[in-house]
Amino acid sequence: MKKSRCLKYAAAALLVLILLPVCLSSCGQIAALPKGNARLVFIDERINENVDVELTEEESARLREIFEGKNCDDPFSVPSCGFTTDVSIRFGSEIFCPACDGCNGFRWGLIGYFDVTPEEINWVHALFEKYGGFFPCI
Repeated sequence: MKKSRCLKYAAAALLVLILLPVCLSSCGQIAALPKGNARLVFIDERINENVDVELTEEESARLREIFEGKNCDDPFSVPSCGFTTDVSIRFGSEIFCPACDGCNGFRWGLIGYFDVTPEEINWVHALFEKYGGFFPCI
């Protein structure tokens, strides 16, 4: 009986060791985002005030086009760009943080990183600027 239990534990540990790197090698693809308009969140340092703006349907739809379907990079290769939830785009509980140094990277949640095209990041920067934000924001 002890031998059987030890074999079960050894098999379970081996399975975890095999599957863990596979599960952590990618955060996956960004699927359909929650319904409703996105929000921009940032700190306007000129007036030292938190800004939380609900975007229009058109702006939210454009952000969905940019984010949905993107694949995240390896979570162990963290880009050197600065990311903070103090400067973010939110669809419900989904949080996207643009790189504060102005590069075209985003952090999705806590460990998902992906890039967008130069045209897409320029549109995102212009959106923040429309509501009083600015880039680089570090």
